[in-house]
Amino acid sequence: MNQSRKHSLAECISNIAIGYVVALASQLAIFPLFDIHVSFRSNIMIGLYFTVVSLVRSYALRWWWTGRHTCPRAQLVADHAAAMHRTLNLPKNAGKGSWSHLQLWDLLRLVEQELSEFHGAVWGFETGRESVERVESEAADVSNYCAMIVDNCRSRQK
Repeated sequence: MNQSRKHSLAECISNIAIGYVVALASQLAIFPLFDIHVSFRSNIMIGLYFTVVSLVRSYALRWWWTGRHTCPRAQLVADHAAAMHRTLNLPKNAGKGSWSHLQLWDLLRLVEQELSEFHGAVWGFETGRESVERVESEAADVSNYCAMIVDNCRSRQK
């Protein structure tokens, strides 16, 4: 999950605020049906109490589940896959079309070329001339060409 605790709290608060309005309206409609008669102020206080309980429960459960179900490796792969997708959809790449017509050796040469660019980006990062975003983009390019090779191998196997 790429959501900060602050953003999670803001999401929970907005969700709970809407829930509070719905709950208050429900209390006003349902309590009399069960012969429960309380003042409007008491309805507000009851709703606020349950709203605070709901907010704490929702926030705590979200981070408990996130902690239990987020694997650093899975997050790494998800982040890298997102970078691959971004790179493929850059305007300079969007019009290139399919790779299915390319020979495996041609794609392999492209991997080697991209690997050289990746090497340059890493070296540039080490020396303070390149950003982590450039390293990520070059890594995504290498991975994309590797994926194209695998895709072509699969299509030829059928």
